[in-house]
Amino acid sequence: NKVGENPMTYFQNSFAFVRSAGLLALLGMVALAASSADAQDMMGMNKAKESGIYVGLNYANVENDSIVSLDSTPAEYDGDNFIFFVGYRFMENWRVEYQMLDAEYDDIVSDLGNRLYDIEDEIEIFSVIFQTQMGKWHPFLRLAHYDSELSETHGSASGSFEYTESFSDSGTALGAGVDFDIADSLAFRVDYTKTDDHDPITLGPIYHF
Repeated sequence: NKVGENPMTYFQNSFAFVRSAGLLALLGMVALAASSADAQDMMGMNKAKESGIYVGLNYANVENDSIVSLDSTPAEYDGDNFIFFVGYRFMENWRVEYQMLDAEYDDIVSDLGNRLYDIEDEIEIFSVIFQTQMGKWHPFLRLAHYDSELSETHGSASGSFEYTESFSDSGTALGAGVDFDIADSLAFRVDYTKTDDHDPITLGPIYHF
């Protein structure tokens, strides 16, 4: 607990970290258990569909704990957005994938009327994915590099001043999730990825060419 830090803020940040780590560990165990199963016959059933290029446009809920609040301290905000991704399966259980997310967050107004607005967050994720199969379920693990660019505008209640700040970040991301077969070329994905400042949870359809 940092000196002067609100105990409730410290508790909330600690709980969020434990929640994120627990979810990632749970999904990881599911994927590892599936990889040890004897599913060779089932893999052959959908081999044609599971080869080549696939794309998706999914709903994304993004938490960002790097946005600077109106009192110049880090805060955590979340927004509902969409994420686009394209991937390629180059081996039986291996894929490469590119994800792009443009996140926008709600305006924030302080008690004095000062505003933090036009909060835009662009995230790119480049992944190597290991994926296995259990019938119609395809759990996976993700190791990725990400780049993010955050822009936010500050303004006074009277309109006497306004300025924009931009921040960039990059690093390693880890993730896990599962695809569920709906039809020959269509699946549904649930995915969680953890970066230094972001916790995107995505879900939606995937189309296989």
